[in-house]
Amino acid sequence: MANHSVHDPIRLQASAWISRLNRGLTDEEKPQLIAWINQNPKHHKAIYKCASFFDNIAHLEELNGVFPLEENPRIWTTNVIISTAILLAIAISLTVASFYWIKKLNNTPSTRFYATNIGESHQYTLPDGSKVLLNSNSKVSVNYSETSRVVNLIYGEGQFNVEKNADKPFIVIVGRKSFTALGTIFNVEKSNEMDMELIVTEGVVLISDSTLDHAQLKQRINHEQQKTHSRDIITAHEKASIENSRNQHVATLSMPQLSKALAWQQGMLIFDSQPLMEVLQEVSRYTDIQFEILSSDIANIEISGTYNTGDVKKLLASLAHNFNIQYKYNATNTVQLSLK
Repeated sequence: MANHSVHDPIRLQASAWISRLNRGLTDEEKPQLIAWINQNPKHHKAIYKCASFFDNIAHLEELNGVFPLEENPRIWTTNVIISTAILLAIAISLTVASFYWIKKLNNTPSTRFYATNIGESHQYTLPDGSKVLLNSNSKVSVNYSETSRVVNLIYGEGQFNVEKNADKPFIVIVGRKSFTALGTIFNVEKSNEMDMELIVTEGVVLISDSTLDHAQLKQRINHEQQKTHSRDIITAHEKASIENSRNQHVATLSMPQLSKALAWQQGMLIFDSQPLMEVLQEVSRYTDIQFEILSSDIANIEISGTYNTGDVKKLLASLAHNFNIQYKYNATNTVQLSLK
């Protein structure tokens, strides 16, 4: 008898049909099986041999009358038995491999992106129920895994209201730094990859390098929490200013200072004796209008007041009325300011 190849397509198809017979054919599959068997006498012979080997003759007898069954099946040779066993081993291996990759795929964190345009703010609810309120022209990416919740502040500013989960630390990556909280509310503003500002409203936030892996970060959290005082742990009503990824200045904010710093969350900007140049830089975050100071004499004029974010007209009217500053719109959507 000729040696049968384990890659014989008819044998593989027959094995697949036997597998379906084991779990029970659907109403749709029964006519498909009958049609397949009737296509070629070899199909009938192959499925009958597979059924005989796996003791599934009873399943085929359910279809008796539709196609004839062999009354005297031939005894299988050793080569046929070995070939079928190899086919079964291949099928099992493929099943195990598929299960492994499906599980790995399910455990691989998927990335989600959230963003706002210039002049708008928006609150998003993350998969675990945590919330992020993004300021104007801001963007974050979110990756959740079995061990951590990681948010990357790509640019802009956001407030994070974190659901507590001690087993999955909530980490906000900003350039070369990361801010970790187990359950808290905090605000992060990113100027660039090395300069940023953290304000904690509630709870505790740990500042560390963004290069730490999960095990290193967990060890650092435990280490810093055991200290009586840690300069890298920022608590409620504290602000940490980071420059060049190293210089870290921590200050305690009063309630008026805290309200002023986070006024954008209410759609407002509060200025308290700040130079005009700084005021215009902050206002420009909420509009596509750019400002150009033509008279150096007015750059350091101190400005105080409360304005709605993006309300350029009110600001310009206030400058004209209180400081005798004239303004002019040009074709490039730029406002030029100078003394009258």
